[in-house]
Amino acid sequence: MYGGSFASGKSLRPFVVFPSKPALGWMLGAPLSSWTCSATNKQHILAHSWNESGGSTSETFLKWLKAQFYMTHDPKGQQLHHMGALFRESVDDPVVVLLDGHGSHWSVEVLQFCIDNGIHLVLRQPHTSHVCQGEDVINFWKLKQEIHKSCWTELSVRAMSTLLNKKGTSAPVSLMNEDLMGCVKKQWESAFSKSNCSTAWRVTGFEPFTQRVYWQLKALEDAKELQSQRTELATGLNISNFTLNSL
Repeated sequence: MYGGSFASGKSLRPFVVFPSKPALGWMLGAPLSSWTCSATNKQHILAHSWNESGGSTSETFLKWLKAQFYMTHDPKGQQLHHMGALFRESVDDPVVVLLDGHGSHWSVEVLQFCIDNGIHLVLRQPHTSHVCQGEDVINFWKLKQEIHKSCWTELSVRAMSTLLNKKGTSAPVSLMNEDLMGCVKKQWESAFSKSNCSTAWRVTGFEPFTQRVYWQLKALEDAKELQSQRTELATGLNISNFTLNSL
């Protein structure tokens, strides 16, 4: 799933990538049709895509960008959402998007789309997303915990139902795409609430802007360097002692 927020604390539209093509019948059902975007306070069909891996690719990231900004359909006519633009950026009135350095964010097609539409991509410092990417620090951290609980609860209910219906005979149970979306919706809206989004921007030092995260990382780096020097010194002393004792 892709997720993000504005510096104001309002969430962007969620976007999910399925590992298989969703069936049309349940795409228009409750799990996908009634998601709330706090930027508009309206319910909408969940913007989504699919590929064999169910992971992020340059193609799915481009669809996510278009779903956030203004396109309701991709160039092939596939519906991305029906909400209209969250805001209309332009070359003369650009928007800044902070993101990590995943390779899917930097294809030629993605960069050209951003250049043409006034979207400035700002890359976070490599290997620091655990402290300066608000979605990882707050939103997705909370979401993963809640989804884990929700899925296990649903699986437990199904397993117990199977045992009762089959009079004690066990049988495998699993969750399909539509089941997972039912386990995610409320958890997503909670994890990406305005309070959590505002906290994510604050603790990572972007809004209000501070250099606290930088100094925390530097302190850790300095501590590791000091420990390395102490280890080298101790090793050197042990070698000297061994040499003297041997003589």
